Amino acid sequence: MSVTWGGDIEKLMEVDERLNATIQIILTDVALEISNNAKENAPYLTWALRRSIAPDFNSIKKWFSVVWSPLKYASVREFVNYKNPQTRYYLERAFTEHEWEITNIILEDLNINLKK
Repeated sequence: MSVTWGGDIEKLMEVDERLNATIQIILTDVALEISNNAKENAPYLTWALRRSIAPDFNSIKKWFSVVWSPLKYASVREFVNYKNPQTRYYLERAFTEHEWEITNIILEDLNINLKK
């Protein structure tokens, strides 16, 4: 069995570059949306945790996005908070409570960047 393709390799490479660029844009936009939502959900006794939440833009180059905080107690506050239990799961809720908005960001980025 043989497969022949009469396409233009430069066009294929251009599509690949545009798709890669679009994925980078989507990951960046989604990470920013999730980090903004997490900041709103996070406990704010001193505001340090809210200020520290940010996307890790180095991970986006590897085709995934990470939203995190360098503070040691940030992961503890994600799962345990006896004083303000309503603020637990602030990172998880940043995605789950805004899933529709994040889906719209992805669709808009795809439409805008792949139509060029």
